[in-house]
Amino acid sequence: MLTTFSLWALIGVGQPSPSSAAGVAMTGSICGEERGGSSRWTAPDLVRTGNSYLENLTDSSLANAMICYRHTLQINPEDYGAHLGLGAANIMKARLTGEREYLKTARTHLALALAIRPFHFETVYYLAELAVLEEKYTIAKELLTPLLKAGYKKGPVNTLAGDVYIHLGEEKLARQYYAIGAD
Repeated sequence: MLTTFSLWALIGVGQPSPSSAAGVAMTGSICGEERGGSSRWTAPDLVRTGNSYLENLTDSSLANAMICYRHTLQINPEDYGAHLGLGAANIMKARLTGEREYLKTARTHLALALAIRPFHFETVYYLAELAVLEEKYTIAKELLTPLLKAGYKKGPVNTLAGDVYIHLGEEKLARQYYAIGAD
């Protein structure tokens, strides 16, 4: 079972703390679109907009999502959704470009998301994805274990577990996880 200490040790960072920068009111054009109605953006508005960009993935939408999340952190440096979004977006950018520098940024933001909401399954899932991209399959396996037990996001979690077990040389288990993930 993962404890707070073992989770921090697994991801390879000490427990971070978000900075306490002053909030900034954002107005006008943000994230590539005009704000309808009110000219003031709130952190939840920006996170929702960033998330919608991630759902419709293109090169420009990924960049726009990152801008939205960064603006969110100007308003609220401790916004869980912004740190999670930047972590996920940087993982996607690393996958698309093959550039490992994005993995370091992903790790930083996922660690901050984890500090804000310890053991939140979505954060743990992205940390497992990060571990796979860094070829740390044993760590990914440990991170996925509680998600598999809870039945969290059966398709993506089981598919990722299949990838992990392929790399660990356990093809029979990998096939089982792939089959569950495909259901």
